[in-house]
Amino acid sequence: MGLRWLVPGLVGTLAFLLGAGLILFLRPGPPVASAAAFDKAVEAYLRKRAPDPTPANVAFALVQPSLVLIKVNEPAARARGAIALGAGIIVDEAGTILTCLHVVAGGQSIRLVFSDGFETGGTLVSAQPTNDLAVLKPEVVPEDLIPATFGDSADLRLGDPVVAVGNPFGLVDSVSEGVVSGLGRTATAQAGGPTLKNLIQFDAAVNPGNSGGPLLNRRGEVVGLVTALFNPTKDSFFVGIGYAVTIETAGRALDIPPW
Repeated sequence: MGLRWLVPGLVGTLAFLLGAGLILFLRPGPPVASAAAFDKAVEAYLRKRAPDPTPANVAFALVQPSLVLIKVNEPAARARGAIALGAGIIVDEAGTILTCLHVVAGGQSIRLVFSDGFETGGTLVSAQPTNDLAVLKPEVVPEDLIPATFGDSADLRLGDPVVAVGNPFGLVDSVSEGVVSGLGRTATAQAGGPTLKNLIQFDAAVNPGNSGGPLLNRRGEVVGLVTALFNPTKDSFFVGIGYAVTIETAGRALDIPPW
């Protein structure tokens, strides 16, 4: 008696399971994208996605808070009171600024403009003419200074990418990119100036106003200070060769830590 009642129930259950399985088997699955459609989707995503930053983007972003615009009032007898521009970098939290001596030499007054726009007077506290180097101190030290990060110029190789930052012709915070085109060079920063040795030669564009600005490696570390450009004519504009004093020379000459 009990078995006769059980058999119809099992048959019904099996029939239900078979029907459900058949429906699931016959129901179409999600569409499979073709290779062409997949490629188009990837291309569309890449077009919308912001491009990866370049080495120059990264280098400038890292050094920008440590840059200083240097404005020098030149003697009226020499330049009718004109204002010359140069660049410098913050070395420590006390506001020590490293630049090239020819940027400030002979100036009547020095003004320093920091990256946030704060401006104050500056004083020349140390100089080494043989390497065209100078150290400045601000009259008022801004809060929250960010010193530059320094690299090792000994690691540079010919062809390595470098970035120069400065204020050529008054164009503040201009960035140019190039490569190391020579090492251990000798040159003069200006007519009648000292002969500078062990310079980094590079082809990133620099012009008057770049002097004292940093030369950076791909990691945004300062490896040199832009000090001169080569031009076989009497005109002071860039023709493809710039020179920088190595950061080790600058640090040792002026006894600036960590050298």
